Amino acid sequence: MFILWKDHTAIKEAEEINELAADWKIDYTKYVGGVYSSEWFWAKILHTLRVDEKVREQAYSWVEHCDWIPFELTGGSEISEMKRSRCAAGHKAMWHEEFDGLP
Repeated sequence: MFILWKDHTAIKEAEEINELAADWKIDYTKYVGGVYSSEWFWAKILHTLRVDEKVREQAYSWVEHCDWIPFELTGGSEISEMKRSRCAAGHKAMWHEEFDGLP
């Protein structure tokens, strides 16, 4: 399953993430401008899990196209060995060394 970067169907989920983020002890949004977008990973993943039972049951992982394409072009076959880019993992998924990884 592929979801376009500009897809905004996860607006509700992004709003939920932003509301929750306001109460988190750690500000995971501080490196993404303080607001989480419906165009980013967690909002899209949450929306997809809520609306598509088949995908929810069969999905193993998620990946940004900027990580998927190089993985495919270099003959990657084990998703666990895929390298994630700084933009995709850091900005869109809120990964940061300060947080010991993902929120």
